[in-house]
Amino acid sequence: MEEFQRVRKARSMLALDDPVLRNLLQNAPSAPGVPRTAVVQAVPTIRTPVNAVHMAPPDSLATVPTIAPAPPTIITGYPAAVPTLAPIPVAVPTIYEVPSSAARLTSPSPLPPALQILNENKPGEPPFQLSVTPDTKVAFRSNNLCGQPLTVAMKIMNTTSHLQTFKVKTTSTDIFRVFPPIGFIRPGETVTLSITFYSLTRPEFNKHFFAVHHIRVNPGDASKPARQLWTAFSRPDGVKRIAASFEREDGTQHA
Repeated sequence: MEEFQRVRKARSMLALDDPVLRNLLQNAPSAPGVPRTAVVQAVPTIRTPVNAVHMAPPDSLATVPTIAPAPPTIITGYPAAVPTLAPIPVAVPTIYEVPSSAARLTSPSPLPPALQILNENKPGEPPFQLSVTPDTKVAFRSNNLCGQPLTVAMKIMNTTSHLQTFKVKTTSTDIFRVFPPIGFIRPGETVTLSITFYSLTRPEFNKHFFAVHHIRVNPGDASKPARQLWTAFSRPDGVKRIAASFEREDGTQHA
């Protein structure tokens, strides 16, 4: 009877799955009238949890069900986050307001009527077929016109499809020097001249000008010096008159 009570006490234990306890139950004497096999079969099999402190042998572990991962939670109604890019700094030029007085100093002075008359060709002179810069006036600028040379550049471009020879004439060879005064210009070519004014006395205003002449060169004369093509009987194919303007450094005319 004492052994039977010990068996009943063991049945209440949670770790009945222990092989040591089961072996003890199998070898323990049964109570009167109760077969020993019945006692063993009456003991319920309790599987211990996987995370229990006492782990059962591998052959007696319970099958752990596979838990599928939960689907990701999708939140609708919210726009995707777009990274905000910092604006690229753009250099803005600083614009300074020019006073009206300074603008008058740098603006070109209008051509006086007296100089406009000097730019007009004489009757019978053919129109100019080349390109010349400057084309309205050759301005010599200085607050003191006497005793110092003043040089201005002039450019002549051959805009025709033929070889041309040019010659620049002046109203006074005493105060003006042109270099080179005569030369050739091929089609599309540009020649730069230097015009120098030098005088110890004040020049006469609204009187002087430069006349640019050009002649189309025949193929047989291309090997000759340009000076030989300009004779007293040469007739130019084009003439351009450009007035000489004597101005102060601020662009105003000398009186």
